[in-house]
Amino acid sequence: MLEARTRTFSAIRDAVTNASCFIITLGLTEAWIHRTSRTVYPVCPGTIRGLFDPAAHEFHNYSFGEIHRDLADTIELLHEINPELRILLTVSPVPLTATASGDHALVANAYTKSTLRSVAGQLVREHDQVDYFPSYELITGQPFRSSFYKANLREVSEEGVDFVIRHLMTALQGSVDRAEPTRVPPREPGGDECDDAILDYYSPR
Repeated sequence: MLEARTRTFSAIRDAVTNASCFIITLGLTEAWIHRTSRTVYPVCPGTIRGLFDPAAHEFHNYSFGEIHRDLADTIELLHEINPELRILLTVSPVPLTATASGDHALVANAYTKSTLRSVAGQLVREHDQVDYFPSYELITGQPFRSSFYKANLREVSEEGVDFVIRHLMTALQGSVDRAEPTRVPPREPGGDECDDAILDYYSPR
């Protein structure tokens, strides 16, 4: 295990050293932590494997300040390794379906996504080498009426992924993709919006 850990860290360092852009996707604010070592688990112990022990495992819902501090430290570390590295922040559009916060899942999801989006925006304002790409907004935005989600309204469809990637590539190329969004329902009769206006809103400025 320790040998695998060493190889993994070495591979990450090599990737960061040689990369021109590092993408960080922010997904959740909720986490489970080992009470003694303060190790943060990737998932709640007992959900995929292992056993949950309330004496050993504790829930923590990270705040704006905590997330901002950790990401700022991460950005500083990445730039120590590679001063020319650009960092692209995104927020995952996949919503929570369960929460340990005690709130309703809809309320917990709103907290998670709005907090992460706010942190991303603050870091972009603070660092010239940090950018934000609105994959979250492209999938969850009201103009698209949840049409880029699968039937379970949680997983993003292939059309949604293609839509986001197409806009990412045009943003990187500095051009505007004016193609119609895939599978977006038509507007109500009498509406004065058009697809080009919506795409202009999300296109690179």
